[in-house]
Amino acid sequence: MQVARVASEPEEKEAIYRLRYSVFAESLKRRDLEGLDHDNKLLIDPLDEVSVHYYVGERGRPLAAISVAPLSKQMTPPVLYGFLGVPRLSEVVQIERIRFANWLVVSPAFAGSSVVTKVLGAGYEDLLLGGVDLLLTYCRPGQVGFNERMGFEQYAPSAHLDGFGLRCPLMLLIRDGAMLRSCRSPLYRIFAKYNVVGQPD
Repeated sequence: MQVARVASEPEEKEAIYRLRYSVFAESLKRRDLEGLDHDNKLLIDPLDEVSVHYYVGERGRPLAAISVAPLSKQMTPPVLYGFLGVPRLSEVVQIERIRFANWLVVSPAFAGSSVVTKVLGAGYEDLLLGGVDLLLTYCRPGQVGFNERMGFEQYAPSAHLDGFGLRCPLMLLIRDGAMLRSCRSPLYRIFAKYNVVGQPD
C-alpha cells in the first residue's frame, strides 16, 4: 500500500520537481511554463520554498504529488495573486487562514488510481487540523468536474492566466462538511473523523 508523505529532505523535493517535469514537459510537451529546467529535468515554482509538498509513494519516489503554499502579497506572484482574487477573499477570510494548492501531478502509469485522492487527502487533513479555512487552486476547464467531486467550487469566471492558458479558479471550504457530504467527496470521511459526533457540520 502506497504511503502519503510530506517531503522534508531536499532529495524528496527534487524528486517531486522531477515528476512535474516528466509529466508537463515530457508527457504533455509543455515548453511554455516558467520554471522549466531542461538541463536538470526539473520544474520549479517560485512558491516551492514556502510550500508544504505532499506525495504518495516510496520515500523519494513520488507517484503523485501536490504543493500547498500560504498566500501573501509579498511572496505570491502578482499575476497569480490577482487571478485568484486574494484581495477580495481576504476581506472575508483572514489571509493567514487561506492556502493555495498547486502542481497536482500524477505519474501517467497511476492516472485514475487512488494515489490522487490519497495525496489530496493528506493535504486536506493537515489543513483541517492546522486551522486553515479556505483552499484555493485552479484547473483547466476539462478538470472542473473532477475537482467538484472532491468538494471544490468554481468561484469566478474562467480567465487566461499568463503562462498557463485558460484556467478556472476554484475554492474548497475546509470545514464545509455538508458540501463534502453532498458531493460524496472522499475528503468527507477525513472531516467526519475529526468532527464530534452529534454536532452539526
